[in-house]
Amino acid sequence: MENITKNYSNDCSILSIRSGRKFREYFITFQLFLILSCIFLRKVKEFNGQPKIIPKEILKDIDVLPNDFTIDLNIWYLCNQSGNNVMYLNTIQFERDSGESSWGGFSSLSLLLSYIRRALVLKYVN
Repeated sequence: MENITKNYSNDCSILSIRSGRKFREYFITFQLFLILSCIFLRKVKEFNGQPKIIPKEILKDIDVLPNDFTIDLNIWYLCNQSGNNVMYLNTIQFERDSGESSWGGFSSLSLLLSYIRRALVLKYVN
């Protein structure tokens, strides 16, 4: 953390890379990152981790952000398109106290398709 705060400036975004996830969740996420990397023609790193520290100028068009879970992909895309430096902070994802991940069963296919659809809109419509 000290290295990130020492190098942080107003033209920098900080996103989190989650560690400590279950293998199934990591594997599905890895597949998604491969597909998104092909769409964007650049390596896609973690974008769903928390926290995110983003200059407010990047979010000036907040009315065009999606109103669903793909908002994290949208923020990642905006950070990378802005020309600002994107830094990653390693975070540990602990076991949930209640509830479960959406990355299991049939819902994971639906989520994958939603992310792919959002990526295509970002790449070819915006």
